[in-house]
Amino acid sequence: MPDQQLEWGQTGVCPSCGVVTAHFQLTDTKGKYLHPKAREWVEADLRGSQGRLLVSVCVSESCGALALWIESRSTDDPDKSDIRLVYPQEGIRHPPQEGLEPGEAKLYEEAAAVAPISPRAACALVRALLEALIKRHIVGNGHSIRKDKDRDKNLSELIEMAVKHLDLSSQLKEGLNAIRKRGNAAVHDPYGLTDDTRTEELPWLFQAVDDLVDDLHTKPQRWAGMTQP
Repeated sequence: MPDQQLEWGQTGVCPSCGVVTAHFQLTDTKGKYLHPKAREWVEADLRGSQGRLLVSVCVSESCGALALWIESRSTDDPDKSDIRLVYPQEGIRHPPQEGLEPGEAKLYEEAAAVAPISPRAACALVRALLEALIKRHIVGNGHSIRKDKDRDKNLSELIEMAVKHLDLSSQLKEGLNAIRKRGNAAVHDPYGLTDDTRTEELPWLFQAVDDLVDDLHTKPQRWAGMTQP
């Protein structure tokens, strides 16, 4: 899969900086400090009805952000526990650094943020992002997106225009149509897919957006730079 959700004690995508890295555990499940600065960051062994609060820190030098986890004990077996990330809930994707307008980047970030809670909402937001991105580039290349005087062309027609006028690959077209179909289903057939299925598919929908940005912005910029004397 394009992404790896961060898990306790495992390498994954840091929800704060988006880098594939490790989080160093500041405390173990017994409450013992495991890091020289742990006592500065964790002043008490915090417990509540949900379980015990655990803390980790991203080892990426450019990040260093803390993450909070809840360890809950199994009612069937007191020796077993479940540890889940509760903060930050920022999703597992970060938008491309270049190629998106501020409003488009906000849609991307919002979709990633709600994905762990509502993959259905994330699918709809990725679809909205795709439509905004394609419209901007088609109009920017001098083509009209109007179907008639009262409305724009639908997303299926816009994708066909993008493939024709923006020189997109046929493989990327399939990815864009997958976003369109999943986004439409999230709104018009909300119970047609399970959340587990949507969760499995979402990273690929985000990847299709990343590939589109790469084709429309990153690659042209790169080739233009290489052709300069």
